[in-house]
Amino acid sequence: MKIIYSITAFFVYYICKIFFFLFFKAVFLLRAQGISNIPAKGGFIIAANHASFMDPPLIGVCIWKRKIKYMARSTLFKNPVAGTILRMWDTFPIKRGTIDRNAWAQFAAYVKEGRGVVFFPEGTRTTDGEIKQGKPGTGMLIYNSKAPVVPVYIDNTFKAFPKNAKMPAFFTRVS
Repeated sequence: MKIIYSITAFFVYYICKIFFFLFFKAVFLLRAQGISNIPAKGGFIIAANHASFMDPPLIGVCIWKRKIKYMARSTLFKNPVAGTILRMWDTFPIKRGTIDRNAWAQFAAYVKEGRGVVFFPEGTRTTDGEIKQGKPGTGMLIYNSKAPVVPVYIDNTFKAFPKNAKMPAFFTRVS
């Protein structure tokens, strides 16, 4: 059964990656810069601003040479379907509002295994489009991992699909 899940997860990950890449290119005129800053091997951390639900898949579609992990709030995993899809997309949960040592240990283990891990130091999406201060523990996570950090600025996703919007603003350029 585990092999079937692994095969399914592989296809879901890459089919979704291709779909989202084409979707972001066509509908949001995606433009990516600085992809060469992603290390070719070894663990690394992507620390990005967070303005929209679009941010995690947007980062993922821009990085083709490396499979990356994502850290996401644990409440997203409560829905069985969403939780399964998130796990297939190599996402692991973190409990907000508490010190989640298990998530921190997972984060460090993935980086030490040579994986890239995406996380959002702000801890949540911005409500006004402005970058907020990082949450306590962000510096410790980065320091303890001893891995290179790739800072990522995602532009215009707040205009394209802000936190409380019902529908995205199509054809808003994101990069």
